[in-house]
Amino acid sequence: MIKKYLMEKSAMEETASVSPAGSPWVKRKTNATTNALSSLLLTAVMAVILSAASVAHAGLEQPLSPSVTSTSTSPFEQWHMELQPMGAALFSFTSGASAPAINYAMGTVRLGVMLNDVQFSGFFRGNCELLGEAFGGGIFNGPGDVLGGGSILIRYNYVQPNSHFVPYFQIGGGGLYIDSYKDESQRVIGQGFEFNLQGAVGVRYMINDQWAAVLEADYRHISNAGLAPRNDGLNSIGPFVGVSYFY
Repeated sequence: MIKKYLMEKSAMEETASVSPAGSPWVKRKTNATTNALSSLLLTAVMAVILSAASVAHAGLEQPLSPSVTSTSTSPFEQWHMELQPMGAALFSFTSGASAPAINYAMGTVRLGVMLNDVQFSGFFRGNCELLGEAFGGGIFNGPGDVLGGGSILIRYNYVQPNSHFVPYFQIGGGGLYIDSYKDESQRVIGQGFEFNLQGAVGVRYMINDQWAAVLEADYRHISNAGLAPRNDGLNSIGPFVGVSYFY
């Protein structure tokens, strides 16, 4: 009995000496957990520091305001718009008793959209633009008093680097009303509704990325394509002056 008691007591002491709180496995686990938490905390602190540094750098690095330089092509990027009000005087070069001069002054408003970005190089560096035009005015020399109508234009912009000047060439057509047909002694205009064909060359002076001064020379042909007996047609040339606003 005494021997059995001593053996059981010895076993209980060995069990107590290897308690969970003091076991090497628990100590290793505790140390590993502490190391992992320390690494995680250090990583979080570093992430916060790097994020703060990045925000501070972005705040100090302010974007440059758009410069009024000729090297920018941003107004001519695809889908940018152009609003172009213009004033003009056109002079006919017809002659004869049945083909009197019909000279007129008019205002136009054009709205254009850039169809593509600036492409190519050299002389042909540029892009295409589609425009709608509404115009109206008065006849100051010859039969008739008023005219007005609209056109669709296609324009090619010659966009060169390091230049404030942006030339362009355009062609287009549309329709208009002109009341010169009421004078039956002339054969130039045969009815109220006439067709309008036109071609022009122009140049913008880029003041900045939003504004430009514009000078243009136009040729315009007005006739009715044989829809009326009188159809000699009116051919005119003249200058246009205006501004462009890009957005």
